[in-house]
Amino acid sequence: YRNGTGKFQDEYFDTLPALRHLRRGSPVGVEVYQSYAYPSTFFDNLFEADWSRGRLLYTSLTQAGGTFRAREDLAEFVHGEPMPITALEVGPDGMLYGPLWFKNAIVRIDPKDGKDTVIAAGFQIPAAANFGPDGNIYVSSNLTGHVLKYDRTTGAPLGIAADLGSSAAPSGLAFDSSGRLFV
Repeated sequence: YRNGTGKFQDEYFDTLPALRHLRRGSPVGVEVYQSYAYPSTFFDNLFEADWSRGRLLYTSLTQAGGTFRAREDLAEFVHGEPMPITALEVGPDGMLYGPLWFKNAIVRIDPKDGKDTVIAAGFQIPAAANFGPDGNIYVSSNLTGHVLKYDRTTGAPLGIAADLGSSAAPSGLAFDSSGRLFV
């Protein structure tokens, strides 16, 4: 994702080359799909969220020495106008989920037609959404500094999982194997 002036160039000796150059856009989240809810052609594909263009790209990866290469054709799985998706997560059901930045919602993406369905809403600029070990979805709310917990099946709010303060602007979430939340 390092395309343009002032960015690290592929030929720098201490830099691995980019998987591919997306040209115009703003890639913000990636996920390797290793589940079975989507057609088998998507297994082990890299999905890339591009919030400024409102698209979800996918590509198969091929090994190239100590790294990988991606196709150059920028195959789109979903293109919405607008669909400001900022991150990706594969849920326990094998579906792709992601936050929509200025629509203040979390969506599930249908593998049959690529349509997004709102499963939870009411955030203040959600930047990341991850599933916890309890199967619920945790969402970072950038403007409040909260990490909110929502029921995955009903979308009902279950409370604040972490309060980092209004100046924190959490943008990434991860759980370790012990179930600890890292922001």
